[in-house]
Amino acid sequence: MLYFTANPNGEAEVITVLLRQLQRIKKLKFDVDFAQLDIKGRGAGGNILTRYPVKRIEIKEKGVSTLGARKIWYDETVRRLNAEERGTFLGDFMPDDKILVIHGDGHYLMTSFDLSTHFDDQMIHLEKWRPEQPMSVVYFDGEKDNWYVKRFLPEDSSKPVLFITEHEKSRLGIASTLHHPLVKVIYNRKFKQTRDKDDSEIDLSEFITVKGLKALGNKLSQLPVKDVEIMEPNEELESSAQEELEASMNAANEHLEDNDDLRDEELENDDDTHDEQEMDDEQDEDENQDDASANVKQNPQDVEFEIELPKSDEEPKNDRGQTTLF
Repeated sequence: MLYFTANPNGEAEVITVLLRQLQRIKKLKFDVDFAQLDIKGRGAGGNILTRYPVKRIEIKEKGVSTLGARKIWYDETVRRLNAEERGTFLGDFMPDDKILVIHGDGHYLMTSFDLSTHFDDQMIHLEKWRPEQPMSVVYFDGEKDNWYVKRFLPEDSSKPVLFITEHEKSRLGIASTLHHPLVKVIYNRKFKQTRDKDDSEIDLSEFITVKGLKALGNKLSQLPVKDVEIMEPNEELESSAQEELEASMNAANEHLEDNDDLRDEELENDDDTHDEQEMDDEQDEDENQDDASANVKQNPQDVEFEIELPKSDEEPKNDRGQTTLF
C-alpha cells in the first residue's frame, strides 16, 4: 500500500504521484484530486492510477469536507445536544471541533459534539470552542480573601481543568468568552470607605491582558467587594472585535499557506534536480559501457603463452601412431 487516509467527514485531498525514472516516460509527476472520483462500493476494484511503477506519493493539498459541517443545538430542558434545531444554536461543527464546557466549581473541559452526551448540573455554560478566543474570569480567592481577575486561553483537555485557586473557600464569580465582557462590581456597604460609593463597571478586556492558565491574576479592587455581576454585552463592540479576530486569523492562515506552497515548490525543485541527476547518471553509465565495448572491438590484444611439458628422467616413449595435439 502506497497511500491511505481515513476522513470521517468526507474530506477529499489532492495528491502528487511521482513515477520511477524510465526512458520511455516523459511525464514523471502528476496530480490526482480525490474529489473528482465517484464514490463506489466497498468491493469495487477502483480506478487505475497509472500503469508505470510509482516512486512515491505525497499529499499536495488537504481536502475540505465533501459532506459539509454539522449544525448542532443545545436543549436546556433535557441538557443534551441535538441536530433537530431545538434550543440554542451552537454553530457548525467539523469532525475535529470541540465544545467548551464550564462548571460552576471553577473547572472547564472539552468534549465532542456527540449527540448522546448529557451535561450534569455542574455545567453553567457551554459553547463551541474557539482556541484563539480567551476566557475572562472573576473569582474570589479564599486564601487571600479578595477578588481577582484573570484572562487566559483554554487548552484542549478531556479532563476537568481547574482555573481558580484550590483553597476550599475560593469560588467562581464570572466566566465569559466575550471579547469585551462588562462586569458590575458591587461594593460592600458595611465599610466606611464604600458606604457612599456607587457600584462600578469594568471592561475586563481592558482591565488585564491575556496570561497563562496558572496565573493568579490582578486584584479586582482595593476596596471591599461584596459581589460581581455580568452585564449585557455591547453588540457593536463584540461584532467589531470578532471581525478583527477573523481577519487576523485569515491573514495568519494565508501566511501559513504561502509557506507551505514555498516548501512544496522547493521539494518539487529538489525532486526535479534528483530525477535529472538520475537520468544523467544513467546516461553516463550507458555511455561508459558503450565506450568499453567499442574499445574491446577496435583494439583486440594478442595474448602470448607457452606450454611447458613436464620433465621426466625416463626415456621418451614411442608415440608413433598417436594423434598429436599441435
